[in-house]
Amino acid sequence: MLAKSLVYTTCTFKSSLLIREPSGLVLKDLPPEAQMSPVFAIEVTDVDIDGKTDLLLGGNYYKIKPEIGRLDGFDGGYLKGNSDGTFVYVSSPESGLKISGEVRSVVSIGGHILYARNNQPVVAFKRK
Repeated sequence: MLAKSLVYTTCTFKSSLLIREPSGLVLKDLPPEAQMSPVFAIEVTDVDIDGKTDLLLGGNYYKIKPEIGRLDGFDGGYLKGNSDGTFVYVSSPESGLKISGEVRSVVSIGGHILYARNNQPVVAFKRK
């Protein structure tokens, strides 16, 4: 049965992006701060209105066996884009974004950023 089974493999478990370049798609890892916990939500937007693409992230995962512990090391994130496909993490105190809980969706609507979390109220931020 194993010989007839469909087998999948992976090369990485890092949170990454596929960037379209002239040579094709290139896989680029997100900064180390985005590797602290699983990322389930990414919004691609220009957060600081500087003409460069930025990323808003959300994640965490709680429903794991007790002996392993929760994956909750990430309070959301703002990754400032550098126009070359790389991003720099902007800390919570600097950005004003700190989101606890299991984030499953993030969206930027007008001047607001909304984070949807499992079994918790939506968290809203207003851009300055």
